[in-house]
Amino acid sequence: MKNFLTERRIIIGFIITVVFLLMVFFTALTSFKKVRQLAIVEFNQSQLVLARHVSFSLKTVFNTLKQELTILNLSPTIQYLEKVSLANRMRITLSAIQNKGVLEIRRIDGNRVYILNRDGVFKEIRCSGEDLKLFKWAQRAENKGKIYISSISQRPFGASKRLIMYLAIPTYQDSFDEAHPRPTYKFAGCLAFIIDVNKLTEIVASKVRSGKTGYAWVIDESGRFIYHPRKDYIWQNAFFVRKKEAHIPISFARINTIQRENMLSGQEGTSWYISNWHRGVTKKMKKLIAYSPVWLEKEGKPPLWSVAVVAPMQEVKTMISGVYKQQLLLQGLVLLTIVCVSFSVIGFERHYSIQLKKEVEKRTKELRASEERYRMLIENASDLIYLIDTEGKIVSINRYGLNFITGDSSVCPEDFIGKNIFSYIRPLDNALTPETIKEKINGAVSLEHEVQIGHQKYWFNTSLIPIKRRSGEIAILGISRDITQHKEMAKQLFNTEKLASLGILSAGVAHEINNPIAVILGFADLLLEDGELSAEERQQALKNIQQEAEKCKKIVENLLMFTRFKEYTEEITDVNSNLERVIALVSNNLLIKKIKLEKELSPNLPKIKADAKQIQQVFLNIINNAIQAMPNAGCLKITTRLNSELNMVEIFIKDSGPGIKLQHRRKIFDPFFTTKPEGKGTGLGLFVSYGIITKYGGTIDFETRTEEEDKENHGTTFIIRLPSYISKQGGEKCQGKSSL
Repeated sequence: MKNFLTERRIIIGFIITVVFLLMVFFTALTSFKKVRQLAIVEFNQSQLVLARHVSFSLKTVFNTLKQELTILNLSPTIQYLEKVSLANRMRITLSAIQNKGVLEIRRIDGNRVYILNRDGVFKEIRCSGEDLKLFKWAQRAENKGKIYISSISQRPFGASKRLIMYLAIPTYQDSFDEAHPRPTYKFAGCLAFIIDVNKLTEIVASKVRSGKTGYAWVIDESGRFIYHPRKDYIWQNAFFVRKKEAHIPISFARINTIQRENMLSGQEGTSWYISNWHRGVTKKMKKLIAYSPVWLEKEGKPPLWSVAVVAPMQEVKTMISGVYKQQLLLQGLVLLTIVCVSFSVIGFERHYSIQLKKEVEKRTKELRASEERYRMLIENASDLIYLIDTEGKIVSINRYGLNFITGDSSVCPEDFIGKNIFSYIRPLDNALTPETIKEKINGAVSLEHEVQIGHQKYWFNTSLIPIKRRSGEIAILGISRDITQHKEMAKQLFNTEKLASLGILSAGVAHEINNPIAVILGFADLLLEDGELSAEERQQALKNIQQEAEKCKKIVENLLMFTRFKEYTEEITDVNSNLERVIALVSNNLLIKKIKLEKELSPNLPKIKADAKQIQQVFLNIINNAIQAMPNAGCLKITTRLNSELNMVEIFIKDSGPGIKLQHRRKIFDPFFTTKPEGKGTGLGLFVSYGIITKYGGTIDFETRTEEEDKENHGTTFIIRLPSYISKQGGEKCQGKSSL
């Protein structure tokens, strides 16, 4: 009976142990599936990071090409078709961008096309076909300043077929050089890059490796492959080309749905699909896919490409299956020796679970290593790069930016997440503030603004780019560059020219102040030597001394008002008042040089928005030049008026000097160019003046006739135009059209 009970207990204990071990086995199997699924999700997220990087890199390369096209289009050689130097100017640009897939640069003028190919061969052909279409597009006025991006087409090019895309921009004659000192602003044709799209995408996408064998491919908005590791897939329809592997009957409905509803609609995300090919292996397999859009112009506006990064799901499963196989084998052996090792299994299971966790963590770190490499590019940049929400709270910031705003290289970036960036970068103007930043989230903007960090003031050039986060919220990517030194150099250049102007004024001021001083000394001597003066005569002499002293004071105050250094700020100012102040400073020089002054200042002239001191400096520079051009008398005429067509205030400063020689006219706005004797001029006056006027949206030009060209009406007239200021219901607006 006891043996039966004992045997029964052993059987019950055995059954309980088996059930327990089976439960443990089932739990381990479930855990394995969950961990494997987690690893798959993490792996696909790392693929999404790679897809975003490829998308960003392609956009960067494309933006570089657009920038190079714009810069080349500003060259006078391109605009005026200077055939002597046209080929060399094109070669300079082509050498910088031909590794980005550019096959040719074309300058089209309607009748002829000037071509430089990547082999350095320059030729001229008749305008027809696609070139003529580009010319007609550029000829339309509404396309001025726009960049045309053509659709992709496969066509013969050289010895092979290539995927061709045109990048074109209208060309207008709005620059100037020595040969063309005055722009004509006429339409002159267009400039185009011919791009090998497959080569451009291959530069970036071919370097991608996801896991061991994963790769990237790219499709355009029509669903055709523009890059794929299989060369026979290039320019094939991504919805049909996979079906060519007819000996493996599978459904491509899932990948076609992903392509149609997600990739070609500009979405990004992750998923999986069934495939029949991978790196030369042809069999049915599951693949993980992550995809990200490439908007070539701006988000939501065609043309659109889409990047996909794919890898077999089996690779991820293999990564963690080894450890679990050992665990399952061990539990099987435990079932065979259930009595002796049943309790040991739990310990072994725990041990191997810990090992499994470590192995998963190790694999996860390897998957994230590629993301870290690309993050280092941002961390080592020499600009402030940060991501903030619409309230100005920091989402992320690079190491350089953190060091810049804190001055401490030991601080941790995570400690600043959620803090308001304006607590560290305090705005000193209205260009970028917590209030205005909400107005700038609709599109990318670039601006210059002044800030204070700690006790130090800086000037930043900041680019803001709105980004849609995975949560659906809008964040703003900011890239700020310190341009303080550049600003300081510009200010020093302005002050240098002001000091030079003071040297010119000094002779006139000395002569002007000498007369009242002589009167003061005369009456002082009279009071000291003649003791017989009556009280009334003494009183009159003292009044005369006081009057002359007041004249001296006024002269000195006018000079000090002009020479006082201060920070320059825009304000609403009157052109006529500024001219009168400058005329008061130079009036004695005009008398000494026997120069007649004629003024025709228009009454009720609209005001302008600018810094008064800088505008006065411009007037003084030009008037001083006019005085020096008339050493033996002459006539200086100053006129102001409103150009209602352009909504601009015009200032004409005309002298009767000898005029500017033909060989000097194209150089007068160049820095350090002067025709005066050594020590008599800095060569900065007109250069500084040009910079000041253009900064406020105005233009400065001149008309001149030499004595050889016109013996009676020779001289030079400088024409300054500044946008008129209009105030409506408390708002501010400057109107005007620039002609330079």
